[in-house]
Amino acid sequence: TGFVSNITSLMTQISMVANQQSSQLKSLTRYLQAHNISKRLAERLQRNAQHALRSKTASIPEADIKVLKLVSEPLRKELHFELYQPVLRAHPFFRWLCDDDPAAVRQICHTAVHEISLFEADVLFCPAEVSNLPCMLFLVSGKLVYTQSDEEEEAMQVKPGEWCCEHFLWTKWVYQGMLVAETDARLLAVSARRFQEIMGAGKSKVASYAKEYVRMLNGSGFELSDIGSFTEAENLLQSMHRASGSTAGSGGRDARNRRGSLLGNLMPLGGGGGTEVVPLGGGAG
Repeated sequence: TGFVSNITSLMTQISMVANQQSSQLKSLTRYLQAHNISKRLAERLQRNAQHALRSKTASIPEADIKVLKLVSEPLRKELHFELYQPVLRAHPFFRWLCDDDPAAVRQICHTAVHEISLFEADVLFCPAEVSNLPCMLFLVSGKLVYTQSDEEEEAMQVKPGEWCCEHFLWTKWVYQGMLVAETDARLLAVSARRFQEIMGAGKSKVASYAKEYVRMLNGSGFELSDIGSFTEAENLLQSMHRASGSTAGSGGRDARNRRGSLLGNLMPLGGGGGTEVVPLGGGAG
């Protein structure tokens, strides 16, 4: 009975929202007419307002769907897995993890992932900024623009299916550029802290990936970027498979600073002494 009454309440809320939106559009029409706004501009304003209201309705946050709080924890875990796993699979590492350890991915989707909504011109981060809540970000919809200088021709557009800030999952990181919403956008954020807790210290292949990832950063001859690369991620996954089971060290690679980098030598996360950051699940190797 309680479940049925909550469904009825939800339907009532939806009807009320629809009525409120209709009222708001009528108020806008009266305002435009009262101020003698030209027909052409008025039509543009009304279309834009309708689009904004539709977008707002389509992106209702889960927290506002009160009936979901009555659903069992296992079912909500499955819901989050179906919602977020397809987005995460765009990244080769998460695609492998979905196949290798789906239970871990379910836990990640349920407890480590949250959504972020941006409006046009919102700034997500700036160069040299240190995040208080480090997260890897996946763009779900909309467009973002990433820059590392004031030169417009060097701007990079980030599109749905692409990601940034994977670095936070594996090492300490400082933002290297600026990320701005070119349009309204929706992102998935994977909490680095929660991800590390779920993955733990016992997964040797994941530790190998972390080492290979940070070795790539330290050995790069290019300017460091916050934006991910599908090709690099595929190559790192292959390196992970080759390195797992072996005790690969630094190999004597020169871990010098790169041009434009805001970081010194990087090492994978995990534990250890001193001020250095050491590999996920073990020592520096």
